[in-house]
Amino acid sequence: MLYPSYFKLHVRRLRLVTRITYLCKLTGMPSLAAFLKLELFRAYSLFCIGRLMNNQPELAVLFKDNTNKK
Repeated sequence: MLYPSYFKLHVRRLRLVTRITYLCKLTGMPSLAAFLKLELFRAYSLFCIGRLMNNQPELAVLFKDNTNKK
């Protein structure tokens, strides 16, 4: 389970690790944190779909790639 406090920790780390030399660079930090949050949820959802396909093969048809049809 993922908790919102996990993402707050990432934002704090980004602010501590990143050296800010200009004030204008500080505005991009929340955007970077939001991008990391999106990537984490994308990877987590793909992981869940993979587990679903392995545990219930009859549902794998829902997620199968149909682009290779001739």
